[in-house]
Amino acid sequence: VGSGELRIADVQIEVKPYKTSFSNTLTRTPTQSLIPLVGNSTLDLSNVSFNSKSQMIFDGTNDYINLGQLNITNTPFTYETVIKPNSITGGYSWILGKSGYNMGLTRYDNYITFHLYDSSNNLFSTQGGVLNTTSYFHIIGVYTGVVLQLYINNTLIGTSGNITLPRNYNGNNTYVGTPNGSNLFFQGEI
Repeated sequence: VGSGELRIADVQIEVKPYKTSFSNTLTRTPTQSLIPLVGNSTLDLSNVSFNSKSQMIFDGTNDYINLGQLNITNTPFTYETVIKPNSITGGYSWILGKSGYNMGLTRYDNYITFHLYDSSNNLFSTQGGVLNTTSYFHIIGVYTGVVLQLYINNTLIGTSGNITLPRNYNGNNTYVGTPNGSNLFFQGEI
């Protein structure tokens, strides 16, 4: 280096596969787990399998994840996920939400529904989209504190009417892939 010049000689670039932050292997065992964003517990992933890209695969018959009690009553919240359904027929299947069918994101045939009940047991929902089994879909359900908003692939699909007071969901577990661990299982990747 001299007179403000910088010279680089014998440059070598090494190409390596990128290691994911989850695991340095291509698959997971049932004993591996993820740390949830809220709290210090670990999640039990023994009811799901993983593909070679570490995507969770739900078989549509008994796969699910119980996230525990994520208490969000009377608070604005967002449910967000990416899905690739393996089936878009057969009625409802559960993607993400509180147990007991009370609040969540569901797939009904080839569209998405985001719903919750108010304290008087009135159902509020918004729905839309056109799903297929070959694409990934970025799904966002937002409760603003007043209305529900459903976004698919960053496009606002629909908005519900004004919700005066949501039902108290504290104490209900939040599930991925089923509303309760026993039915309406999602088939595909979440």
